[in-house]
Amino acid sequence: MRIIYFGSPEYAVTTLDNLYKSGHNILAVVTQPDKKRRRGSELTPTPIKRRSKEIGVKVFDPKSINNDSDCQKQLKELSPDIFIVVAYGQILSKDVLDIPRYGSWNGHASLLPKYRGAAPIQWSILNGDKATGVSIMLMDEGMDTGPILLNESVNISINENFKQLSDKLSQLTAKLVLLLIEQIKNEIDLGINFDCKSLKLTNQNRLKGKISYARLLNREDNLIEWNLSALDIHRKIMGLYPNAYSFIGSKRIKITNSMIPDKSQETKNRNETNITNKRISKSPNSGQIINEHSLPGLLVMCNDIPLLITEATIEGKANISGRKLYQQINAINNMFLGSSNRFI
Repeated sequence: MRIIYFGSPEYAVTTLDNLYKSGHNILAVVTQPDKKRRRGSELTPTPIKRRSKEIGVKVFDPKSINNDSDCQKQLKELSPDIFIVVAYGQILSKDVLDIPRYGSWNGHASLLPKYRGAAPIQWSILNGDKATGVSIMLMDEGMDTGPILLNESVNISINENFKQLSDKLSQLTAKLVLLLIEQIKNEIDLGINFDCKSLKLTNQNRLKGKISYARLLNREDNLIEWNLSALDIHRKIMGLYPNAYSFIGSKRIKITNSMIPDKSQETKNRNETNITNKRISKSPNSGQIINEHSLPGLLVMCNDIPLLITEATIEGKANISGRKLYQQINAINNMFLGSSNRFI
């Protein structure tokens, strides 16, 4: 099978590696252009571009593949059997989708039609879903609207962050892409004039679940609002890992792990700490740090119950966890997490 692979972030590397290790003929890789990660820095290639160079695969990185006729011409000249697309980052036009002999196929990190779009993994955590998964679809010109060939679900733990869930779904995507190629090869080996329609595809309008879109998240989404429930804030810390942040005085504090210390949570596990029965000297406000230095972290009041922050990085300092976090802040009653001008 002559494959051209489309992908950009770390998430897509697992599938590329599995295709390579399985001995498939990867003709080329298409990825996003190199970008500056911060002002004044050198251009940084995508993880897929770095990995492609390591394994000796030709790389194309057009700014817009739909508008790059030269790139399209070169892809056609490679005579690919199939396009495999995993987290590439550009919507492909019909002219591009029609290049391969056996179709363009996408591995999308949701159970379609739920969470079409750019950030399905983050939104599955932010919305408190108990499960998500991967869908393998035959691509059309819409945003994740093509018919489904394969899908498989995975459970989401309450304490599972974006990186952990991404790793799990990345492995599942790689597995399902190999099954896709195997099914296509089996059809071809039957001696039939293969057409994608001969596979058992399911239109998304026949699948369970409402259509929803996972919009791209921005920097403003990362700021924690402490007047939300502890569970919503915990989901934000997990879903936006490692980027959720607040302020302690004028300094930014990036929060990378937290715990719901409420025995009433049905998802409670043995490692969680029940602190809701501990006595609080007065009714605190949202964002207030509660003076409870015996706990393994920083106890912060939300609009319902406190949330235990167990790992964070204060601006200008190293990442810390547990009791060291409380000690470094030297927390006292009436100290708040919140916007940069809220500090008593």
